[in-house]
Amino acid sequence: MKNFNSIDIGLFVVLITAAILSRFISHDWNLTLIGSASFLAGYFISNQRLAMAVPVVSLLITDLVIGFHNQMLEVYGCFILSVYLARYLGQKKSTLNAAWGSFVGASLFYIVTNFFSWIGNALYPQSFSGLMQSYSLALPFFRNQLVADVLVVTTAVAAYLWVFQTEKSEKVVKPVVVPKV
Repeated sequence: MKNFNSIDIGLFVVLITAAILSRFISHDWNLTLIGSASFLAGYFISNQRLAMAVPVVSLLITDLVIGFHNQMLEVYGCFILSVYLARYLGQKKSTLNAAWGSFVGASLFYIVTNFFSWIGNALYPQSFSGLMQSYSLALPFFRNQLVADVLVVTTAVAAYLWVFQTEKSEKVVKPVVVPKV
């Protein structure tokens, strides 16, 4: 088993702490950091198992307090897929990749979880119009998750790139000494 490096452990702790606190602090629906933490874990944590553990551990701990629900498989699965998506996009780090990936992750969550909310649910007619009703009623939740995920992920990746590009350029640039004639 591969040893975890200290940066991975630090990121793991920070991301889980932020995700957990965001679910317990009063907030609008789906305006939490679970999606952002999942994506950032996949983007930055080098150990795949540790990255996958971020959404699972965050959700398990908070679901123990908030309560378990009948869509845990879909919810957890979507956040794990977000980690995989981020690992793929993180091979070439850019703010555009991060923004696009967090948008796709939030969209996937919206599409999958609302589809499964519709199936067999007596609140919605089991027809195409019932499915569309499920999606339309969930738009405010989607908006909040999209805002949180894209804003947090893009800001974090932009900060990372700024720090490391600045550090890299400082190492490359060397003063030129012009000899006196």
